[in-house]
Amino acid sequence: MQFTIYGKPKGKDRPRFGQGRTYTAPATKEYEDRVKFEYARQCRNRRFEGNVKVDIVAYTEPQKALPKKKREELIGQYYPSKPDCDNIEKIVLDALNGVAYEDDKQVVSLTCQKFYAEQSRVVVDINEVEENKE
Repeated sequence: MQFTIYGKPKGKDRPRFGQGRTYTAPATKEYEDRVKFEYARQCRNRRFEGNVKVDIVAYTEPQKALPKKKREELIGQYYPSKPDCDNIEKIVLDALNGVAYEDDKQVVSLTCQKFYAEQSRVVVDINEVEENKE
């Protein structure tokens, strides 16, 4: 089951602290809501019951200030800057808790890659995996 979140990839921000409590940054909450919305819209709220494998590919546009030739050369190359893969994974997995699966402890396999592309987006592929019988 694959779905796409259009727009610049975002990583999970650190928790915020204030007035004796911990809270999620508004930008993180907004992105998590967008992930949930796109999953519901594109995957029709399918719920995975067993173990799942999640593959995430984040695409980011090269900077507009770069010369056109340099921008074209970067397309398809790895994107070595922020947000970090671990933060992209965290925001996507947390957003899908209670939506695509009961809890992200069901995720038994996880990959993340980052590339330059002509359109910024995050593509998430979720599949149920067979139980490993040894």
